[in-house]
Amino acid sequence: MINFWLPFLLHNSGQYIAISCFHSLISSNIKMEHSNKNSDDCEKIEKISKVEELEELGFPSDFIIKVEEFSFPVHRVIIAAASNYFRLILSSQMKESKDGCVDMEEVDPHAIKKCIAFMYHSEMPIALTEIEDVIHASKLINLDRLAEKCFYQLNQELSPDTCIVSLKLAKLYNRNQYELQNYILKNFRAIVASDMFPYIDHDDLVDYIEFFSAGEDTERIKWEAITKWVKFQSDRKDNFPSLFQLMNLDLLSPQFLQESVRTDPLVNDSVDCMNIMMESLLPHTKLRQNIMNNTATTPKNIHIACLNLREGSIDAFNVRSKGWCRISGSPITGQYKFGSICSCLYILGYNGDFFIFDNKRETWIRKPSGSPHYEHFFVIEFQGKLFVLVKHHTLCYDPIQEMWEAERLPGCRLRFFCAASSEDFIYSVGGAIGTFCQWDQARRYDPLRKRWAKIASMNKERNGSAAAYACEKLYVLGGEWDKKYLSTVECYNPDTNTWTSITNMCVTRDDPTTCVSDDKIYVVGGARDEDGNPEQDNSIELYDVISGKWAIISKGRIYPGLVQSCIYPKDRLSSGNSVESGGCKTQ
Repeated sequence: MINFWLPFLLHNSGQYIAISCFHSLISSNIKMEHSNKNSDDCEKIEKISKVEELEELGFPSDFIIKVEEFSFPVHRVIIAAASNYFRLILSSQMKESKDGCVDMEEVDPHAIKKCIAFMYHSEMPIALTEIEDVIHASKLINLDRLAEKCFYQLNQELSPDTCIVSLKLAKLYNRNQYELQNYILKNFRAIVASDMFPYIDHDDLVDYIEFFSAGEDTERIKWEAITKWVKFQSDRKDNFPSLFQLMNLDLLSPQFLQESVRTDPLVNDSVDCMNIMMESLLPHTKLRQNIMNNTATTPKNIHIACLNLREGSIDAFNVRSKGWCRISGSPITGQYKFGSICSCLYILGYNGDFFIFDNKRETWIRKPSGSPHYEHFFVIEFQGKLFVLVKHHTLCYDPIQEMWEAERLPGCRLRFFCAASSEDFIYSVGGAIGTFCQWDQARRYDPLRKRWAKIASMNKERNGSAAAYACEKLYVLGGEWDKKYLSTVECYNPDTNTWTSITNMCVTRDDPTTCVSDDKIYVVGGARDEDGNPEQDNSIELYDVISGKWAIISKGRIYPGLVQSCIYPKDRLSSGNSVESGGCKTQ
């Protein structure tokens, strides 16, 4: 009776019902032949599913699966019903079907044995150490139910020791990784301490290092993660400098930098890493204190230094007394940029001439010239250095070394933009890009990766605006669009990568400049009246980021479109004092 039905089952092996039919026939035949046995024996026989037991009952294996030196006898009908891989082989005129044997490569024999057992049992305990090989084997032979069982087991038994393997498998087989990624981020410290951490992929390590917010404790974890991963394999040493740059060493204590970072062979073997580490130590040395002597004490007064291009003079507005005084004349003529670095004023001409104002001697000192500029550029202080932003490149001046760095960094790809900086990034906003002149674009420069990246576009296009960074947000103010001058302000949140509109300025402004101090944004110049004509009144207004309110704090003196400004923390300047224009010395 059984032999009569076997051809039918083999012919219809594509249907999963074949397995249940086959087992039903076995059970019914066994019950008929063993009707004289007790019920316990019958129950034991009904659970028979091993190949050897089926052969003992008169159902010999008729196919062999070979893996390396191992051979596994199986029944065609069972493996064909359970696996699309074997169904294709056995239902065609393939050589393996005729020979009654398939030789499998690049698969673990013990994993195939587990797959065979699952096709017979439908349930099979799998140790965590076996799961990776079993998933690979089950995917190879299209045994999807077993693969799903393995992934489910991994999720149920997730731990710092297993999550790295789980993530690798999820990526390899295009599984949802959301819960896994959240688990790793929440348990990163424990995962770094686990033995499996060095098996994490390089790109994943970079993502996790960049994700965590800055802090001394966080930076120590990053240091441990990077050094542990690199030292695990000798061929990873070349990755260390780029990973090292992802850290914010300034947040680590001088003791940790000296005892742990500076003494590590990975740092000592890299000139770039040693330079980065020494730059972080400088704030704790006398050298930096001597260079930064102008900011050794917190000034009682804050001044807004304004360069009036029409008069060629630099005046200072005392924020406390609301009075003005003359600082100096300009050492050069023509077009130039003006600002402050390390509490010293600077002037950079389009022709490359570069001067820094000596606060003690009240005179301009010539510094090494930069490259001449024949297009719009923006100068900004960032992380103690001066960055000159141009469309196609970025230049950097180091005031400690008193030299322009030889390397030309990439440009922001925008024209006629404004810019601002946070502690970690430089932002360029609102410039034209491409043939279609999109004026709502925004870019962010990462000094560690030395590259610009696009961020969310502003809600509205604008030209001739100003930017400021305060209280962890970027503000873009005023400008002009569609022949209308603007008083509108947009605020960018880096955490959500979104822009929102906030309270308008008191007046419309075109080509104003901004400076920031104590959570307050000062907008200088560029005022326009209702008809769009230049207006000398309402020259400076203040935005209190905490209260969200605008206020006019100075009228007159400032000409629209002809002013640049910066914060100048000099204590001794006061209203009514006239500081004579200093001479110009060359150094």
